[in-house]
Amino acid sequence: LGMGGGMEGMQRFLHIERPFTLTCLCLNRPEAFISDGNSGTTLGIVHEPFVCCQPFKFLIQDPAGNDVLEADTPCIQLPLCCPCPCEGTPCNKVVFSVRDAGSGVQVSEIVKQWAWGDFCPMCFSDWDRYFVEFGGATNPEYKAMLMATALFIQMRFFDRRNQDSG
Repeated sequence: LGMGGGMEGMQRFLHIERPFTLTCLCLNRPEAFISDGNSGTTLGIVHEPFVCCQPFKFLIQDPAGNDVLEADTPCIQLPLCCPCPCEGTPCNKVVFSVRDAGSGVQVSEIVKQWAWGDFCPMCFSDWDRYFVEFGGATNPEYKAMLMATALFIQMRFFDRRNQDSG
């Protein structure tokens, strides 16, 4: 938010478009198209491929559709099974390692840290807490794509507004 708490003085830097799809196993897998917020130049695509027994895998592609980065985390880990907002506990952070798609070398890390607002948004205002460690991802477009990937992960798996309430 801007200095006065509103949107005045803010500059758009990233545009994420996630079209509606009906996803069924390997068909119509979710993806988001990322572009520069000012120029509209396409930066790339964040794609969630179908991978049996690995629901937390994401491919980050360049504008030509080539895989440039991969992000994933094991689906069986304590913070996913038993999340806890208490800092310092082993259940507090979900870590997504980001690797170069060509070499497989880890270049970055996306961390989802549980906050009290994730459990009771009516009582607490702190939620959707992510940290992106860029590390070896020095390309500015890749940095923007990593930030978009963190938002995509939040929308796909952790945002209660996207889950059935009934």
